[in-house]
Amino acid sequence: MFSLFKAREHLKGNNFVSYLDRNIESSPNPEGLSFEIMTEDIQKSKLILVGEIHGFQDATKFDPVFFSFLRKKFNIKHFLVEMDFAQAHYLNVYNRTGNEQLLEEVLSKWVVRIGRESVDYKNKFKKLRQIYLSDGEFTYFGNNNISDIHLVKRFSNEVLNQTFSLESKENDSIQLIETQEKFIKSQVPTNLNWLADYVLKNIEYSITEKNREEILTENLIALYDRYNLSNEKVYGSYGLGHTVLAPFESGYKSMAARFAEIKPDLKDEILSTNFVFLDSKMSFHSNALPGFMQDEGEYTNLSVSYDNIFMSYLFGIDDLRRITDEKSFNLIKLNGIDSPYNHSKRLSSMFKILPFGQVVNAGENNVTSDYYDYLILVRNSEGLRF
Repeated sequence: MFSLFKAREHLKGNNFVSYLDRNIESSPNPEGLSFEIMTEDIQKSKLILVGEIHGFQDATKFDPVFFSFLRKKFNIKHFLVEMDFAQAHYLNVYNRTGNEQLLEEVLSKWVVRIGRESVDYKNKFKKLRQIYLSDGEFTYFGNNNISDIHLVKRFSNEVLNQTFSLESKENDSIQLIETQEKFIKSQVPTNLNWLADYVLKNIEYSITEKNREEILTENLIALYDRYNLSNEKVYGSYGLGHTVLAPFESGYKSMAARFAEIKPDLKDEILSTNFVFLDSKMSFHSNALPGFMQDEGEYTNLSVSYDNIFMSYLFGIDDLRRITDEKSFNLIKLNGIDSPYNHSKRLSSMFKILPFGQVVNAGENNVTSDYYDYLILVRNSEGLRF
């Protein structure tokens, strides 16, 4: 049965492989990519998004290389990060000062939990700082919901002239309420009113447990409006679930899809690139896994491959295996005029046999190129280092 399925997939893939062969750029590492294949699309775009899958070592290597290309060739100065506003602020301070203790603080309560103590994620931000120093200054913007109330209070004291105590024995929920109450009664300089309102709004989001994609979207719109970003090229690095451009069959709608609806003038100027992996290792916190799946120690590396019919099979993934080498980075254009992905759900629909694992599927009226314009296939990535 398995062999029959594979043979059928191979046969279907014949209609896609010739297109893929003409629309791929490959290298053993991201430094070897020229990005020539996507230069024309970047030129026409205002918001360039990359959606990684957290937990793979090779995903952390891509951002510094790609952003260096964008900084040099397109003078992109605005970098959206999956962090809250206070974390992004102190990441900017880190770029200016090189204070590595501050970088540790920024990452200590990062929403990307597996990245908090990872050597590879720290190295990513250190490399990005080198770009800041060598290729020209840029600014991080954070639009995530509040992750670190301590940094929010520190930000409020240092930027908004507040007097919050940074030491507290209360849990985060209580601290949020206390911070909200004090903020409402406080005075801030007139020129900082917008920023104070933004802080208060995000505290309210956290207290009411607003949907995360809604928060990401509303914060992104607020930042765009405040800093006139609609007239600039902007780069954004998030988890893949936030950067797909259309709703899935389940009804899930990402930040990028919501943003495109609310900002229709930018809808056709959003470029989305997302990751997929073959024969790789993905890092997890061991205590988040069933006992039989755990390695010894705090972290576990699981074998992950999107051609696994038991846990997560991506239709069309075998087409990519046919045209790529082991241990490679592969940048694939899906949105070409003659692309079969303009008429197919291949590479945007999945299935699995076992009751665990995760799958997503394209909506009834959508095709693959509705979701992302480019795909990065990584083969044989290691897990994260700690």
